[in-house]
Amino acid sequence: MYHHVTGELVELTPTRAVIEAAGVGYELSISLATYQAIKNQRQIRLLTHLLVREDLLRLFGFATAAERELFRTIISVAGIGPATALAILSSFGVEEFKAAVLAGDAAAIRKIKGIGPKIADRLLVELKDRFPPSFTGARAGLLAGASQKLAGREFGQAAEALAGEALRALLELGFSRKDGEKRVRAAVTALSENLSEKVSGGSPAQAAGLTVEAVIAEALRSGA
Repeated sequence: MYHHVTGELVELTPTRAVIEAAGVGYELSISLATYQAIKNQRQIRLLTHLLVREDLLRLFGFATAAERELFRTIISVAGIGPATALAILSSFGVEEFKAAVLAGDAAAIRKIKGIGPKIADRLLVELKDRFPPSFTGARAGLLAGASQKLAGREFGQAAEALAGEALRALLELGFSRKDGEKRVRAAVTALSENLSEKVSGGSPAQAAGLTVEAVIAEALRSGA
């Protein structure tokens, strides 16, 4: 019914975008990948998928046709809903997820919220034949493209702000507050150990590449 929406981006979170077009505000659920693609833009165009249920109309937005196609493929699997599909798209790049499926990497897929052993196995069985073998190979790095320096800010202050925004995103994705807080705490700790660098003079470490996208992606895949 709706192919795309083009207009001014008036609200944005890591899970939600509001686009004003011809005086109408369209609220779209988005993945972390789409958030990363549009976060610095004002005039945007998102491809859409409309979910129609008896008591619900929900619009989803995608920065690329490949992401929308994968979303539609995932929700075509019995037992997989749109929330789980968005969690997958927020945890993996399109090619990265296809590579995991082709490699039979059930362990990586099971780390995503809402996916247990049975659903992971179902995804592998039902999707493996739908993806061309060109997507095989090593998976992309977890934080590829997500590095953004937080110049002039102490790590503790930056981490606190990022953790708050990341937690809000996890709550919108359906995590409980307890589980969300645990995952965000673990993600910030892991990323700070990998990315922080000591500042001369004994002052607190600064994050060299810590972003809200990185925290959310790590939290989604932490399996905490």
